[in-house]
Amino acid sequence: MYAGVPHPPGYPVWTLYTWLFTKLVPISNIAFRVALSSAFAAALSSGLLALLTCRASARLVGEH
Repeated sequence: MYAGVPHPPGYPVWTLYTWLFTKLVPISNIAFRVALSSAFAAALSSGLLALLTCRASARLVGEH
């Protein structure tokens, strides 16, 4: 995979993340692995957002 010249500000981190993911997950072709890494990152960020929302709403209601 040729990484090319990424554009700032977040693409260098994304390029390194997808490069690492393509090396660690040896399934299918590179395009599929990059798409899979993006789906994994989206699922992780959605889970973290749900966790933060639950904790923030519990504090607003007064439950700890």
